[in-house]
Amino acid sequence: MNQLAQLVEITAPDPISWWPLAPGWYLVLLVLLIIVLFVSWRQRKAWLSNQYRRNAIFETQKLTYLEANQLNQLLRLAVLRGSLEGGNKEPQLNVTGKQWFELLNSLGPKDLFTQEQVAQLEYLNYHSRQESAMADIFVAQSVAADSSIAIKSKLSSKLNNLSETEFERLKNLSIKWLKEHKFEHLS
Repeated sequence: MNQLAQLVEITAPDPISWWPLAPGWYLVLLVLLIIVLFVSWRQRKAWLSNQYRRNAIFETQKLTYLEANQLNQLLRLAVLRGSLEGGNKEPQLNVTGKQWFELLNSLGPKDLFTQEQVAQLEYLNYHSRQESAMADIFVAQSVAADSSIAIKSKLSSKLNNLSETEFERLKNLSIKWLKEHKFEHLS
């Protein structure tokens, strides 16, 4: 007898299909779906809470040298809207001078603005370019009357003589601050 003739071909079992999945895979897919939904919800929430920031950057980029007096107002609005987004019912917007300087530097990158630049921002907040030209004339006339006014006039003329390059520098610093500042609710 021939042993090779007696061999019978072994039939392979049917291939295992991918579907229907085992119950463990349904659990894994459910967990992945929950993670994706949670991450998308957090990103959308962050995107919506930063709407004030995008609007302020857009408005700041549109400012021209003649509209320089609006620069500090835009920074104050960004602080207001950002603090309101965080649930702070009483934002500190009534601060000026050194407190405003410290507030800007505490919320944004450290030592971004100098005190002189913050003084320029505050000066621009209350004076338009036309008022600045008229103030120069008034200060020049009253310098002869009082020497204490002469000291104030030096500071006033230094603030009045904001060149376009200084304005662009303030504008770029403001945009950098708007992009990088942090509030408690966003960190």
